[in-house]
Amino acid sequence: WYFDNGKISKSHDFWKSIESLMDQMKSSPADQSVRDFLKGLPDDQETARAKAMVTRYVEGFQAANIDRIGVRGLIAFNEASDSIEGDTSFRFENGYVSLMQALRAEAESCGVRFHLKTIVKKIHWAGENTWGQPYL
Repeated sequence: WYFDNGKISKSHDFWKSIESLMDQMKSSPADQSVRDFLKGLPDDQETARAKAMVTRYVEGFQAANIDRIGVRGLIAFNEASDSIEGDTSFRFENGYVSLMQALRAEAESCGVRFHLKTIVKKIHWAGENTWGQPYL
């Protein structure tokens, strides 16, 4: 599924189009931004659609700017992701609250104190240390 022209569409060829362009990227002679690579491709209707899908994939799923990510970096990331089944989604068995509880427990074991439901008037920063003044 993907969002296109103001509507959600099911794409049977989404991954096929992306994989085809990724294969072309692998044979690219020099590292360049994904945008520059895409600019060098033809502008026929089918290629234009594939380029739009790659842009959605890179900027959406990968959360990368196509002007800043290089084709070599994208290829390396995808290969690493494939080796660990990076396209598989997971859920926490006990919900995200279990993640927050684990993070809080780890922080507290390092001496962090949490002051919940507290309005803060001022926060002081000194290196890696912070402390606040309650708003009274």
